[in-house]
Amino acid sequence: GYDQNRLLEALAQAESTSAHPMAKAVCRYAEKMGIDTASVAESKEIAGRGVEAQMEGEKVLAGNMRLLQENNVALPAAKNEWNGTSVFCAIDGIFAGVVTLKDKAKPDAAQMVNDLKAEGIEKVVVLSGDRQAAVDTLAESLAIDEAYGDLLPSGKVEHIEQLKKENKVAFVGDGINDAPVLALADVGVAMGAMGSDVAIETADVVIEDDKPGKMATAIKIAKNTRSVVWQNVSLAMGVKVAVMVLVWHCQYVDGCFCRQWCGVACSGKCHQNTEKEFLLRS
Repeated sequence: GYDQNRLLEALAQAESTSAHPMAKAVCRYAEKMGIDTASVAESKEIAGRGVEAQMEGEKVLAGNMRLLQENNVALPAAKNEWNGTSVFCAIDGIFAGVVTLKDKAKPDAAQMVNDLKAEGIEKVVVLSGDRQAAVDTLAESLAIDEAYGDLLPSGKVEHIEQLKKENKVAFVGDGINDAPVLALADVGVAMGAMGSDVAIETADVVIEDDKPGKMATAIKIAKNTRSVVWQNVSLAMGVKVAVMVLVWHCQYVDGCFCRQWCGVACSGKCHQNTEKEFLLRS
């Protein structure tokens, strides 16, 4: 078997090139424990699965349970009893261990859900690649309407397509796996500080400080902007209609009066010019 330090070293080094929040969490914990997290010579990310890396002649798999199962790694019988979000590790095809992460909602997450509903958002849904049990626990604590876990990127796309049949959909994500969904949603929102470059490039809106509570603020700004635009359009159209009515009134109702007035004005001006010319000649 592998002791805790060896397991953390393998996981951290394999995950060191990944931008996934779970990978960063593992690396931070390993550094806190004084374990080397230097990058490996060769690694590749497998969408919706995890990372495969080559380290000093060893093949290391770090990711979800599905990644190990697809590589024919035998898992312990207690694999379904671990609570929380788990990162599994295998070295040269042998199960090395698992690190379980406890999801912690951001401080403003609950307030965000309340604010969104106050702004008229009908439904808040979680689409996650984490285990269903962990997703359900988080959703319950935040009073989220629906929660779906154990999803691959294609599974998230299917859920978004279904939601779009009935509603306008805004999706908030930060990982590489979220990029297809960010592109598909009516409005894609990425987290700028922790988000991957692909997610940020794909999104329509980027929240720079990773505070989900600003989603409600963005909606308020959008509503105010739309209101101002319609006010400007209405004012501009009103002014144009008023000018057209005045022109029509002058031409077809008071046309004679206007011509007489213009004639008097012109005569007065000519008279003034004649007086000036007379004075100059004198």
